[in-house]
Amino acid sequence: IHRFWLGPYRVRESLILENRQQIGIDKVLPGEGLLITRVQSLAKDNDTDSYRIAELVRGSGADGVAQTQDTFNVTRTDGTPGDDSVDPWGDTTAQIYFSSQKQSGDIEVEVELSEYGPKRGHIRYDERGTETNGHSRDNSRGYNGTPEAWSGMVFRNTSDFTQIDGLEVKLRGDSEVSIRIYEKMLDDTPFNLLYTQAGLRGVEGWNRFMFVIPQDFMSGDSRLIVVQVITPGTKWPLPFVSDRTSDRSIWASYSSATGQRFNKGEYVWRNILLLSK
Repeated sequence: IHRFWLGPYRVRESLILENRQQIGIDKVLPGEGLLITRVQSLAKDNDTDSYRIAELVRGSGADGVAQTQDTFNVTRTDGTPGDDSVDPWGDTTAQIYFSSQKQSGDIEVEVELSEYGPKRGHIRYDERGTETNGHSRDNSRGYNGTPEAWSGMVFRNTSDFTQIDGLEVKLRGDSEVSIRIYEKMLDDTPFNLLYTQAGLRGVEGWNRFMFVIPQDFMSGDSRLIVVQVITPGTKWPLPFVSDRTSDRSIWASYSSATGQRFNKGEYVWRNILLLSK
C-alpha cells in the first residue's frame, strides 16, 4: 500500500493506493488492478458527500480498478469543513501513472504532485493510543455552566520545521475562537505573550485557522498555544481526548475559565499545529 497526501500539511486529505490481484483470499474478486481510495483524515463519518472518511476513486462500479499504463489526476477536495483559508499555491493535484503490477503484492506507481510551496507538516498530540481496553475516550469540558472556556497546549518542536503557520482546532459547534501564543507556562500562568489572533469563526468539527503573521518556531523550542472557545448553546465547549494508559511525557495540557490561571489535567486538547520551513 502507498499513501500520497493532497495537502501540504499532511493532515487532512490523502490517497491510498493498493494492488489487488486474483490470488489468495482475493481469488473471488471480479477483476484486478490498482484500488484507489480518497481518505479524509479528520472527517467524522461518510454521511457528507463532499467530505467522507473514505471514498473509492477507482475500484468499483463502472470506473473499475486502474490498469497498467493508466494515467489520471485527482485534485484536493474544495471547501473542507472550517477551512476558509486561501492557499496561495493553489489546490494540490496528484497525477498518478500505474506502470506495473506484480503477483507478489508489490506495485510500481509514478506519482507527481503539483508544487505547493515550501515543505510543510504538522505536530499533533491529540491522537488516541493503541490500547483497546476502554481507557481512551472523547469528551468535553466547560466551566460554571457557561459556553466559554480556554485550553492550553505546550508544543515542543521535535521536527526540522521552523515556522508556525496556523492551527487545526476541533469544535463542538459554531464558535468564536481566539488564539494566543506564549513563550511558556510559568507555574499555572501563561508567560510572555508573543502573538494574538482574535475574532475567528469556526464550525462543528475540525477547523483550519491560518495566522496573519506566521511565527518563528525553531527546532528544540517550545510554545504554549492558548485557545479561547465560545460555543453558544453548550456548557462544555472544549473537546478533548482522554488516554490514561499512554505515556504522554511529551505534552502538557491545561484548561481555564478565564484565560489567566490554568489547571493541568489528564486530557489532550483537540488541536494540531501547522508548520513550514
